[in-house]
Amino acid sequence: LTALQALLSALRGLGETQDLVLVDQASAPVLTFTLEGLSVDVTVNQMGSVRDTLLFRYALRGERAALAHALRLLKLWLKRRQIPGMKQGGFPTLVWVRMAVRFYQEQQSELARGRGAHDWLRRVLAWALQGLPTGGAPLTIHGEQAESNSGRLAAGVPPGTLLFFASEISALLSTGSGTLEEEFDAVEPHRNLCRVGRWGNQLAIFYVQELLQSKVILCRVQGLLGGPESDRRQCVCEACARVAENEAVKFVSRRTKAWTVVAERVDPQRLRIRAALRGAGIQKRRSGPGGPASNDQPKDQESCEPPLLLQPMHLVSLVDENA
Repeated sequence: LTALQALLSALRGLGETQDLVLVDQASAPVLTFTLEGLSVDVTVNQMGSVRDTLLFRYALRGERAALAHALRLLKLWLKRRQIPGMKQGGFPTLVWVRMAVRFYQEQQSELARGRGAHDWLRRVLAWALQGLPTGGAPLTIHGEQAESNSGRLAAGVPPGTLLFFASEISALLSTGSGTLEEEFDAVEPHRNLCRVGRWGNQLAIFYVQELLQSKVILCRVQGLLGGPESDRRQCVCEACARVAENEAVKFVSRRTKAWTVVAERVDPQRLRIRAALRGAGIQKRRSGPGGPASNDQPKDQESCEPPLLLQPMHLVSLVDENA
């Protein structure tokens, strides 16, 4: 970490790189930046990538084509659903790949018996779901030394993000088989980012502890603010790549505790009632102190509670109010 911090200072002094970020909350610290359009990741004294390459070559021998296709399908699901990766505060892609390879080694006969890759992926994720609430899905690949400490790759992911992973897998498992577009309904690139700045009263779900009891709460979010500039990361989606740097979406890791999410708690029951009335074409009327009710007056407040000060680590997911 010290070496990466020194390299970070040196690169800042040169001023020739973009998106310079030190990810020190991952299992292995990594310095990421863009140089002349090329995305670069730098680690120091980390032999894990070499080890994993050798292990995957070993695991992929024999029925390589079937497993390789299934892994491509897994990565497609991660991409289309915008599942948070390491930079966003979630699992590195390597964790999902390791879970899939481990399942393959235990259940490879399923592919041999002709099960489709889609069905196999559902079985992988259903198996992984059992360990996600605690982040404890098995990651050790057969043939790997027990002391490799592969479990550290999944460490540090906040419970709210683990809950988001579980909800995404459950949503996939609840859908019927169909085309990729039907099964892997694509979401917009910024959907699952913890965005810096105003959120415009966006509805979101958070996982918090209140009086030693864990709760899932619904909130309207005013925005995310207050943390160090060095925590900001720039989105690299196609839309953000086409605009000026100051117009691109900025976000922070879900693991950070240095930023504050300003939100107001919402009563889900009142929200459902309001949505039902709106869907039926009925607008709740309010009577002012000087006259009859009027549809032009502001709507009722959903909550009279004081603002909540949360953290990115509490975020589970955004909510579509019109869904």
